[in-house]
Amino acid sequence: MTLTIEKTIYAYTINAACTMRRENKIGSIEVGKEADLITPKRNILEIPPVQIKQTVVEETYLLGQLVDQL
Repeated sequence: MTLTIEKTIYAYTINAACTMRRENKIGSIEVGKEADLITPKRNILEIPPVQIKQTVVEETYLLGQLVDQL
């Protein structure tokens, strides 16, 4: 069985948060949740999966604050 990119993202985000019983604080982008996220240079939903590892991260946010930028 092969996972789609969408299902893989879900597994690493909200599913992981649910496993840790922290879905009320992390795992999705919602008002009031801790915002640890990255913005990739390319839309990983629109490129071949084998190219995802080559995608550059433009910005990194921890707790909603920008901590790294290209």
